[in-house]
Amino acid sequence: MITLKGAEVSAKIKEQVLAMNGKLGGYVPTAAIVRIGERPDDLSYERNVMKRIAAYGMEAKSFAYPADISEEEFFAEFQKINDDEIGFLTLYFAKYIEESSLPKRVLIMCASGIGTSKLLYVKIHKAFPDLNIVGVTSKTDYVENPDKYDDVDVIVSTVPVVPQKDAKVILSSAMFNEQDRNRLSRLLNDED
Repeated sequence: MITLKGAEVSAKIKEQVLAMNGKLGGYVPTAAIVRIGERPDDLSYERNVMKRIAAYGMEAKSFAYPADISEEEFFAEFQKINDDEIGFLTLYFAKYIEESSLPKRVLIMCASGIGTSKLLYVKIHKAFPDLNIVGVTSKTDYVENPDKYDDVDVIVSTVPVVPQKDAKVILSSAMFNEQDRNRLSRLLNDED
């Protein structure tokens, strides 16, 4: 069995993309991010995508339009973006970058590993359906079996815990409220 570590794979892909960019003779690929409205989750996603694009040696330009823009107005504005020939890359490029790095492995923990963590699992899975939740455990099992959890990137726990290796910990309420969701979202998007 081959174990892939997300950070290593992501670093290799980044290295390859930067090498490809170096062969473009000074041309800098530019992504256009088109957003309609000002939803906080869209703004957070946009900031994350802009940072990732910059980390890959490219530029990103944001084009934001009001939520009440008409379809006709939007298409006219969208055409101007294309006409500017800015090396328009749609969000498919951002999607490629997102998909090219392996998802963070998340462990859910409570004192007993039974009731509270199972409730937390349901709440987290509902809020982040594509999240790679690798298990539900008790703090005792985590502490007594360190090798079992050595590849966990994030721990969402209802009890304080000292992380092993490089895992990051989010202390959460069992109800996984809005503040907990926002903290997890920022951590998953590397906005900490």
